[in-house]
Amino acid sequence: LGDVIQEGERIYGDGVNIAARMEGLAEGGGICISGTVYDAIEAKLGLEYEYLGEQEVKNIDKPVRAYRVLSFPGAAAHRVIRAKKHVRRKWLGFLATVAVLVLGAAVFIWNFYLRLPTVEIVSERKTEFSLP
Repeated sequence: LGDVIQEGERIYGDGVNIAARMEGLAEGGGICISGTVYDAIEAKLGLEYEYLGEQEVKNIDKPVRAYRVLSFPGAAAHRVIRAKKHVRRKWLGFLATVAVLVLGAAVFIWNFYLRLPTVEIVSERKTEFSLP
């Protein structure tokens, strides 16, 4: 919240500057609000907020308290679980890659080094013999 001045197509003022700076602090697809907005809406909405501390922002004299709006109740816990799943997926991908490489190396070694050489039959006459 702050002064917002509109002159024709142009909009400016502290409120616009603070909103633009809060946008820069937000994660992709996320919402970040100033402490003044937080004070006005905290008890009115069923959302959770994460305090980001006082932020020094461009074109504003004093630091601005910043809060991240969590998308739904329990979102902070969900965020931790999602991060753990992401790490687990990375490890599974790494282990799958290692398994494929080890299997490929084993097939290569078996094919070219450990497999018994095949015996060719030079002539069928030599392999035939008569019984008494």
